[in-house]
Amino acid sequence: MRDIDSYFEFSSTSPLYHYTGIGALKGIAHTRQIWAGNIHYMNDAEELTHALDLFEDIVTVRLNTSDPRRRDGYCEFLHGLFTWIERQRDDTNHHLYVFSLSEVPSLLSQWRSYTPHGKGVSIGFSPDLLNDLTRNGAFRLGKCLYDANDKESLFDSLIEKLWISCAYQQREEYPDKATRWKFTELVDRYADSVFPVLALAKHEAFAEEAEWRLISQHFTSLDNAKFREGASMLVPYLPLQLERDDQVFESVLLGPTPHEELSLPALTAFLKSERLAAKVEATRIPYRVW
Repeated sequence: MRDIDSYFEFSSTSPLYHYTGIGALKGIAHTRQIWAGNIHYMNDAEELTHALDLFEDIVTVRLNTSDPRRRDGYCEFLHGLFTWIERQRDDTNHHLYVFSLSEVPSLLSQWRSYTPHGKGVSIGFSPDLLNDLTRNGAFRLGKCLYDANDKESLFDSLIEKLWISCAYQQREEYPDKATRWKFTELVDRYADSVFPVLALAKHEAFAEEAEWRLISQHFTSLDNAKFREGASMLVPYLPLQLERDDQVFESVLLGPTPHEELSLPALTAFLKSERLAAKVEATRIPYRVW
């Protein structure tokens, strides 16, 4: 069984790509920041629900297959964990901030879904830059999982880590015997470890996106957030500072656009003047909405 921390290890030598618009690229040039969005306010509002459903299913299977005669409190722990999961469904006081990247530099579904028509770019983040962004521990980088077996292994590892941690605390604080309610309380103390793992489990329908995520630490309020204007409300985010002043990104790819012969030279000159990237190209995907 994999250690749960290994899911947040990045050792690739290949860049990852962020799809956005030229307006956001101008904002990055001005502030030298990228913005991680609050997971509750993302386009797919059911993301955490999907992960909680899977987590609950796996806990249920373990409950149904565990020996009820075990005397170490494991079954009570599973019952307590099940109750904790149920309580999270209507609780929006758990906050994570996510910055999405893809292994694929030019993907039609990404251009359609995540960039403004005719004004999209795919920004290449080098491995060195990604390591810089995770160095202080405020954000961790993890690869999203889509395959059912991979997600089951992920949650098995999480359950095992929670059991080891909670069993130790139970022996320290409740040496007689811990009920499932006490285990629910103990699991809640490790919410900081649980929610980033939930953010790695995505629906298989999105598998072609090959997503990686910069995932923040867990917060229980919006007190640390900044806010931008969204389509129907204020949207919380956290900024990540880009410490590099010169050639910040490995590359920038211009998305489908009606006037590539004008757009590409302008983008190239802008990136050069702002010292953001030296490598600039245009995608060859023949996608038109104009």
